[in-house]
Amino acid sequence: KKIRNKRHRRMTTLYHDIDAFKYRYEFWPGNNLFFFGGGFIIGPHVKQLRLSFLMILFTWVSYVFLVLPFLQYSYLYLVALILFTINYQLLFATAFTEPGILPPGYITDEVLEARRIFRCSICDTARPPRTRHCRYCNNCVDLFDHHCPWTGTCIGKRNYRYFYLFTWSVFIGISIIMSSCILLFMGLWANTYTQLLWLRALVCLIMFVWSLVVFCSVGSLLALHTYLILTQQTTYEFLNRKSELAKKRAASLVAVPPSRSSDDDSKT
Repeated sequence: KKIRNKRHRRMTTLYHDIDAFKYRYEFWPGNNLFFFGGGFIIGPHVKQLRLSFLMILFTWVSYVFLVLPFLQYSYLYLVALILFTINYQLLFATAFTEPGILPPGYITDEVLEARRIFRCSICDTARPPRTRHCRYCNNCVDLFDHHCPWTGTCIGKRNYRYFYLFTWSVFIGISIIMSSCILLFMGLWANTYTQLLWLRALVCLIMFVWSLVVFCSVGSLLALHTYLILTQQTTYEFLNRKSELAKKRAASLVAVPPSRSSDDDSKT
């Protein structure tokens, strides 16, 4: 028996003639984690999500206290604060937004209009096209793109926009940090800074290497997802299409039989 109650549906079970009311999320079969009475939902990779928050905090704190004091641009403090806030807000929105999970027994209008019900072979959920089952979250996600451990959850229909904007915010922020390191290095090369020369050079080198690594990784990820958006694909479809093409090419390779002349030469 189901009873509707404000935000959640209550499910009634009978134990020894005593009605025990439990919310829907308490019966959730997936690997998701719930907080504040089901108000927040995140994926199973909480440690990786915590690491992402710490990496963003470490990068901006190091930039503000180790790089900006050596530069003569006071407005960069405000820029760093704004970008730091945007990074955290978009990461929070990506991680804590339900990605489009289809609960077992739920049938969408798209499935009914298609007149053909596709059921998941793992959780037996009726799902529309482009819906996939995530083995980490143990749920079927509508318009499944990929499971991102750095955000701790799946990227799907409802949080893909936040993920894409988060990637852009990180890319812009790390570009500014890397540009500041280049300016600092150019000032050292031109002998503009004379005090604490070795400390400035060490800070510049460490921050530049770190920002370069993040710039290359996030930049390649951003380029990939921009291409996927323009071609209207998901990461799952893109990778599967490449694997299917590789299998077809491997199956099309037929061994070429030896020529008659080579057979005659071998006989002689």
